[in-house]
Amino acid sequence: RASANVINCATGQFSTASLMDPLPLLDQSSLLAENVALRARVAALEAQLRERAAPADVPLTVRGALDAMPLFVSYVDSDLRYRLVNRTYERWFQRPREEIEGRPVAEVQGPSNYECMQPSLERVLRGEDVHYVAHVADGQGRVCRAYDTRYLPHRRADGSVAGFFVLAAEVTDHWRATHNLLLTRFAVE
Repeated sequence: RASANVINCATGQFSTASLMDPLPLLDQSSLLAENVALRARVAALEAQLRERAAPADVPLTVRGALDAMPLFVSYVDSDLRYRLVNRTYERWFQRPREEIEGRPVAEVQGPSNYECMQPSLERVLRGEDVHYVAHVADGQGRVCRAYDTRYLPHRRADGSVAGFFVLAAEVTDHWRATHNLLLTRFAVE
């Protein structure tokens, strides 16, 4: 039976949930609207990637590589301040990276998201690799999405934690599809 670590941001509770656990049902018009919105987002992202495509003679930079990734990629220091974020953060929070980098995670994420993240942040700062799936709201407090998130500690030579790397992928559609597939399967049985 497949399971994942899940944070329910509505209640702030952290648990291990089975993929068999119910997710909210979406009616057909909501699914259609979600599909149309997702297709528009993919088309916009593809257009942005084409615009950013560099000629072969332009050297590749680390920031350029991070910006091309369709993931949230960042580095957070041990004081819980963003030190590096990729372009995905800019799009999601609808502000330039200069307004994100240097700011506390709590300020950027907002109180409810930060509260859900806090146990995992404490664990990574103790040196643990952390993996969880969370349902979070965007920078304006709208739209609940599911994210498969990994925190990877960055250690100093003495073993202490200097900060950590964040890799997060949106998996909302995967979770909904899994839920709908399971509902269909149980309806047939």
